[in-house]
Amino acid sequence: MPRPRVTILITSSPIPSHPSNIVLATVIASMRRHLRDGAGFRVVVVFDGCSETTKESAFKRGKVSIDERSNYDRFVDESQKTLLSCRLKCWDSNNSVALASLSLESPDSPEPVAVTTNSYISANCPQLCLCSCEQAGYDVNPVSTTSVTLEPFLKPSSLEITECVDHSVACIRVLGGKPLGQAIAVREALKHVETEYVLAAQHDWRFSHDLDIGRFLSILDLNDSLNYLGFISRRTAGYAAVARPASFPTSILESSAFPGCEGTDSLDKIPLCRSFFWFDKNHLARTSFYRDTVFSGRFRFKRGDFIEDTMGHVMLGEIKAAGIADGPVGALEAWRKWGCVLFYPQNGSINTLVHVNGRQFLSTEAREELARKGRDNVGMGGSSSDSLLSAQTV
Repeated sequence: MPRPRVTILITSSPIPSHPSNIVLATVIASMRRHLRDGAGFRVVVVFDGCSETTKESAFKRGKVSIDERSNYDRFVDESQKTLLSCRLKCWDSNNSVALASLSLESPDSPEPVAVTTNSYISANCPQLCLCSCEQAGYDVNPVSTTSVTLEPFLKPSSLEITECVDHSVACIRVLGGKPLGQAIAVREALKHVETEYVLAAQHDWRFSHDLDIGRFLSILDLNDSLNYLGFISRRTAGYAAVARPASFPTSILESSAFPGCEGTDSLDKIPLCRSFFWFDKNHLARTSFYRDTVFSGRFRFKRGDFIEDTMGHVMLGEIKAAGIADGPVGALEAWRKWGCVLFYPQNGSINTLVHVNGRQFLSTEAREELARKGRDNVGMGGSSSDSLLSAQTV
């Protein structure tokens, strides 16, 4: 089998549905079902830390109650065991009934999802084969664990990294009683990525359509100017129309604009749309661009930062300023420094990402308690920029 060219990097943090693993399991199951690449994938999952509070919990900031901290620890323990022992099929089987009856209603779920037991279960899943323990003759996949000390400004946090000996799966656990936040968690995880590309994903965004990742890689291989290929959700559907006033160059790219996008008919073409903003939700990117640009040191990410809330607005501001100063030519030149596009099927009307709302898995009592406290934030899975599409008009 060819060497994997893509590492799937998933960031996870506390959410109200823990210790249940059904949200993360649903996301991984969607990857097994919908993502295709002949070379397969490697997987790195980052479990961010959290701190205890006696006040009201704030999941997005990683501040939770003692009980919620205990629930999260149980979730991480069990999830690591599942990932590292190559037992993802167990997740599919255990959750098949829940998935079959789940409507997944949320702002990004325009209609109920009908899932049958066989939809996520396959005897052969080459698209997301997590480790080769069976082929190597192991009864139990051997793992190794190392500890990593972080920079002084991140103390007392440290990392515990446990991975399969074949490097197919790695789990990174943040210790020390404080969360790193999405930006720094991704930065630290990238130090353990060896592939040319990374598919950065959040623990509560599932794929809803079949995607030929190998075809997307071919487009990126043929176009050095492209560094990021994102996928749209309900909130970013129709982005091209929202992000472009009459004075700005069209954000729609014809399929012939870049080598590799062409096709013999409309079904073979890969429609792309320029993106003037960096969305953290699931996307494919060059590992080198993450290291050399996103984490070059220019943006000085702090604990708790999201990349889109910081660098994303810098990117948008630069393109806006160039458009105002030099018109469409200047704006396009500024965009080329970033090279971000969105997969834009049927003119942006198909949502390839759907948000998985963990609150749907809570008991009635737990839902009522959260409603009473008025808590809406659900952890690392989203940032304030997620609902700022109107503010991204350039």
